[in-house]
Amino acid sequence: MSEWLNQAFSGGVSLARINPAGIALMAAAVVLNVAARPISKRWPENRQMPLLSILKIAALLVCCVGAAVAIL
Repeated sequence: MSEWLNQAFSGGVSLARINPAGIALMAAAVVLNVAARPISKRWPENRQMPLLSILKIAALLVCCVGAAVAIL
């Protein structure tokens, strides 16, 4: 699988260089994204949609941080 990665990048490619904490953060972001709707249902009707949006944006930001941690 990593043969095409070796051709795409000039440096050496190794899956051992990935930081597991970043992968864990990205997994947490997926869990937060899936749990966003049930969490927002616990709030009053007029606050559900804004809270759902906030949770989904938070999940996106956690995923971005996780990707940065995994790469760096």
